[in-house]
Amino acid sequence: MAVKIEGAARFSVAPGNPLPFEIRAGKAAVIATGTTITARSYPNDPYTIVQVDSGTATVRVEKQDHPLTAGQALLIDKEGKTRTPNADELALGTAWTNRRIAISGQLREVVAEMNRWIGTEIKVPELKALDTPAKVDAPMGSMRVAVGQVEQSTGLEFAYEGPNQVMVFRTKKAGTEPAKK
Repeated sequence: MAVKIEGAARFSVAPGNPLPFEIRAGKAAVIATGTTITARSYPNDPYTIVQVDSGTATVRVEKQDHPLTAGQALLIDKEGKTRTPNADELALGTAWTNRRIAISGQLREVVAEMNRWIGTEIKVPELKALDTPAKVDAPMGSMRVAVGQVEQSTGLEFAYEGPNQVMVFRTKKAGTEPAKK
């Protein structure tokens, strides 16, 4: 049996199946028997992350097999190159399994993840601010914590603007306090 993911998923494969279970994610084919696997592969992501949570699995990328055991992870980029993910990449790929949002990157990436996982629609009207380094590691159920971490890591402020009360990050105005959340 094979499934293709475009998103994030966690699979628990029971041992003893006569046929292996295959997960297709980006350029990777993950072959699993008796294991738990977390994978993330969104179409706009620059890479796919596969982590073996328990048991073993083989990640096949362009006819090359990469055996993984419990606790190991593999990053596969869009060109099919593989390597061990760094801590931030692994957190981005797997934190959701613990109901957390964890990302370190440009504000455009951080806001996209917050919008995806927290279910918000935050805007950044100042285009130059989108390139600002930002970081979040917060529970998915706490937009207040996530927003506070973005404010702290970027120096921007969160506000509600306009008649529709659009949520935005913007440059702090001189002499003003951050908006109440």
